[in-house]
This record gives sequence, structure tokens and C-alpha cells, in this order.
Amino acid sequence: MSNENLIRIAFFVSITVIIAMTVTFSLLYFVYAKYKREHIKNGHEDQKLIDDLTGKKHSKVDNPIKLSVWWNNLTNKNSAIKVESKETIQSEKPASYLELIAKKEKISKISKIVFLSLYGVFAAFIIALMITSITYRVNGDMLFINDTTYLTIKTPSMSVVHKENTYIQENNLDNQIEQYALINVKRVTSVDELNIYDVVAFKANDLIYVHRLIEKNEGSDGEILLTFKGDANNGSYSFEKGVSFDNVIGIYDGYQSLFWGAMITYLQSNIGIIAMTLALVFLVNLEVQEELIDRDYSKRLKYLATKLDKEQIN
Repeated sequence: MSNENLIRIAFFVSITVIIAMTVTFSLLYFVYAKYKREHIKNGHEDQKLIDDLTGKKHSKVDNPIKLSVWWNNLTNKNSAIKVESKETIQSEKPASYLELIAKKEKISKISKIVFLSLYGVFAAFIIALMITSITYRVNGDMLFINDTTYLTIKTPSMSVVHKENTYIQENNLDNQIEQYALINVKRVTSVDELNIYDVVAFKANDLIYVHRLIEKNEGSDGEILLTFKGDANNGSYSFEKGVSFDNVIGIYDGYQSLFWGAMITYLQSNIGIIAMTLALVFLVNLEVQEELIDRDYSKRLKYLATKLDKEQIN
């Protein structure tokens, strides 16, 4: 079996595993959320909700603590501190458990807005990164912004120095590029802007290469032809010789980021696109189910608060 067939099989296996895991975990959490909601609606968590509402652990449903005592304990670090007058109690404590829930909901809404904002920023970041990665893929691993072109390096041809390339050490050329790094390439308008030993991005055989310029020669028609070589290579390939300036994209300006390059390389791959899309679907499903559970909790809590308020009045 050829390597190409093995790579194709590995790809389909990876995709199948990713889809299967996403579907499985989504269904599991859906079943859990459905069971949890039924559990809440049937009153199986009433005791816990009452304890949380009254602020007393292991309290009995038929004997909730008085609201004034709970509010005093909540607003004082030392629960033994006594309130001096009934007027003070009345001014600090809520009129009912329903009012207490309303106060808590105001606070929780602020927290929820902050959480959803952060959640939205994270989702927007991932989506923007995916769009950028797909744009890279469509544009042949390039992204143009003004006079700067952003490229990702696919090979290690500029990551190390071959021992025969003595000119690199002699000229202190330490601007090697790691494989998978994202780099900046500045656009040039004239061949005169290119100097020997510049790292240049150019097109050849419908591909983009980022190698070092080692020669500038004048052709028979007076055109300047360029010769390139990767720092890790011991010679120039045929497509790197006699390159016209028309095929030059720009000069590497020294900036590189392995993190962003590896991220974009992964996200623009088929597996990366599918994996991130399914991850977003799973996160949306997770948030929807959590929201439904919270709503059922809120409804049940208000129902219990109404009962407690009636018992307190009676």
C-alpha cells in the first residue's frame, strides 16, 4: 500500500473519530440535561433548593428558618451579632423569599452577561481564526494586508544551516525560520531592493518558496535573474535558478510566530476545519442545555419560595 493511500485512510479514520466523539458527547449531555430537568420538575432537588434559599444546611421543608435571622447572618460576618432594633431588621431584610430571589437574579444577570460576553469573544475569536485559515488556503497559503504578505512555512528548508553554506556564518545570517512558523513578507517594487543573502518569498511551479537569495545575474536580454537556496540545502534546485523578478512576492522582515503558524496550518487543514466546526456545535449545544436547566431551576425555586412565603404568613 502506498504512502498516499495510508495518508488518505488515516485522514478518514481521524474524521470518523472526531465526528463520532462529538455526536456521542453531545447526545450524552443532551440525555443528562433531559434527566436533570425532569429531576428538578419532579421535586427531587427541592430540599437542596430550600436549603440554598433559606441559607440553612440540612433544613427541613416543613420548618424553614425565619427570614430575618437568615438575612442577619448573611449581612454580618459574625452570625452571633444581634440587630439592635426591629426597624433595622425591617430595613435590611427582604419582604419575602420571592423578593430575595429577585435580588439574587439581578446579581446573577450581571455575572451571566459577563460570562456570555467572554464566551462570545472566545467563539468569535475561533470563528475569525477559522475564516483567516480558510482564506489562507484559498489564496495559496497567503494573506495580503497593505504592503505585507503573511505566509506559513511548510518545510524545514530554512530552519537549520547546512555545513556547506559557510557564507551564512561568515555574514552572521541568523534569521533562520522554523517550520510551520507564520512570517511577514514586505512587498518590493524593484529588483534593486533585493540584496544578496536576503530571505525572499517567490513563486515557482505554482508554489511559494521562502529561500535565501545567493546570486543576481544579468540575462542575455539584460533582465536580472535571481538564484535562491534554502539554508538547510546543499544546493539550489532547478526551479530556484534564473527566477524572474515578476515571480518575487517580497522580502522576509524577520518576524515569525510558530504558535500562530502552527494554529493556522492546523485550522486550514480538512481535519482542523471539521474538528473546530464540530467543537463549536458541541459548545453551542452545551450552552443551550445549561440554559434550559437554569430556567427549570429558577421556575422551581420561585414555586418553593411562594410556598415558604405562605407558610411564613400563616
